[in-house]
Amino acid sequence: MKLSTKQALYEVMKDGNLYTIWDLKELIQLRYEVYAMETSISAVMRSFRWAENRAKFNLPRDEEVEVLVKQTRPNGKGYLYKLITD
Repeated sequence: MKLSTKQALYEVMKDGNLYTIWDLKELIQLRYEVYAMETSISAVMRSFRWAENRAKFNLPRDEEVEVLVKQTRPNGKGYLYKLITD
């Protein structure tokens, strides 16, 4: 069964590591043959904050707890993203 973009992103990001949008795009293509544009990946990552997706992916249910951390890259453009799973 082919994974959705959301499921593929969760599978990559659940390890808690930091990723750029470009890293994520490449990894979901290589691992799951899921092709998505950067704008779609960004939108799907933001959707992890929704209550229904917090429940579906067993993320912290308290909406006061941020599940998607965004950091500036120390030596380049773009951002690093991390999914908080506990």
